[in-house]
Amino acid sequence: MASLQSLAELTVFLDYAHWHLVPSLEKPVLQEAGLGLSILAVVWLLWADTILVEHFDHGLDNRELITHGPFRVVRHPRYAGLLSLKAGFALTFASVLGWLTLAVAVALVRRRIQLEENHLRGVFGQTYESYVRRTARILPGFY
Repeated sequence: MASLQSLAELTVFLDYAHWHLVPSLEKPVLQEAGLGLSILAVVWLLWADTILVEHFDHGLDNRELITHGPFRVVRHPRYAGLLSLKAGFALTFASVLGWLTLAVAVALVRRRIQLEENHLRGVFGQTYESYVRRTARILPGFY
C-alpha cells in the first residue's frame, strides 16, 4: 500500500509540472504557506523521532508510556507530522492529486491509530486511558 501511495504522490509532480488539473489552486500565498507547513512538519517529525530514539535506546523491554516532548501535545506526533507534510506538499504543488493522496493517507492513518490505541490500552491500561483523556490524537482541540 505504501508503494501505491508513493506512486500516487509522484503524479503530483506531473500535475504541477504539466497537467495543471485545477489551475485555481496555484496561488503563491497558498504555495508559500504549504512550504512553511512542510518545513514545520519536518522539524516536528525530527523532534518526535528524537524522543522515540531516546526511548527505545534503552531496549524494547522499556514499557513506559511516552508523554513528554511532542507526545505531551498529541498522542500520535509522527502521524500528525506526516499528514501535515502531505498537506504542505499538496499546497506547495497546488495539486488536487496531492489533496487526494492526503485523503487516502488520513483514512489509512485513522485505521492504524485504532489498531495502535487498542494495543496501547492493553499494554498500559488505566495509565493510557488517563493519557487519552488529556491529550488529542493528532490535532489539539480537534481530533
